[in-house]
Amino acid sequence: MRYRPPLQLPVAGMVLLILGALKLYAGSVPGLVSATPDAVIPMPLNKLALLMGVIEVQFGILIVFFLRPVRAAQCLVLIGAGFIAYRWLHVLSTGPTCPCLAGAMSVLPVLRPQEDKILLSLSIWFFLIGAWSWGAEHRNP
Repeated sequence: MRYRPPLQLPVAGMVLLILGALKLYAGSVPGLVSATPDAVIPMPLNKLALLMGVIEVQFGILIVFFLRPVRAAQCLVLIGAGFIAYRWLHVLSTGPTCPCLAGAMSVLPVLRPQEDKILLSLSIWFFLIGAWSWGAEHRNP
C-alpha cells in the first residue's frame, strides 16, 4: 500500500497560499493598506503586506507540492510560532492595527470586528497542525 501524507498538511498549505495571495492583492492595490510604519517590524504596512504575502505564497506552494510531510509539518510549526510571536508583540506594542487579513477584510468586511481573534486562531491552528503532523510523522516513519 502506497503511503499518503496526512490531509491536514496540504489543507494548511492551501490556507497559507490563499492568505498570502490575499495579502499580495491588498499590498498591491493603492490605498487598501496604509503606508504607516508597522508597530513591530519597522516597515510601511503596505510593503510589509507585499513581503509577507510573497513569503506565505512561497511556503504554501512548498508545503502543498514539494516538501516531505515531516518538513511540511516543521514549516507549519515555524510559521505558526512566528505568527503567534508577532501577534504577541503586536499586542504589547502601540501603533497601527496589523493588516494581516487586509485582503480578506476587503472581500468580507463583516469580519473586521473579529480580526484579532481570527488572526490568533489561525496562528494557533498552523502551529498545532504542524506539531500534530510532525509528531505523527515521527511515530510512523
